[in-house]
Amino acid sequence: MYRDDHDRPICTSEKLLRGRPAEPVPRSAGTPTPCYRCPKKNPQEAAGVERDLPRAKAAVELYYQVQGTAGVCLSAEDASDPIIARNLGIVQEIIEEKQTHDLAAVIAATQPDT
Repeated sequence: MYRDDHDRPICTSEKLLRGRPAEPVPRSAGTPTPCYRCPKKNPQEAAGVERDLPRAKAAVELYYQVQGTAGVCLSAEDASDPIIARNLGIVQEIIEEKQTHDLAAVIAATQPDT
């Protein structure tokens, strides 16, 4: 009875919602909740994810500042900091993976059916 279609919008008479409304979803016995796909997984892990979000946001903002200024925004100390270098590298890998995935999706969508 549970349908895991949270990616599709839910239409209401007043507005278009993403996901599902905040009410229980009926499901058959033994069917997992959608929580297994959430990065938060459970309340204990959610605290860690929410704690890390501001730091992740700061790393992404710094990445774009460095990209936009070709690194001029970094002090000499920051430019040689291994933690900053590691964090910017992680952000770069994520962005490249997303771009590769997006490109693959575009290519797949433009291929003729054979």
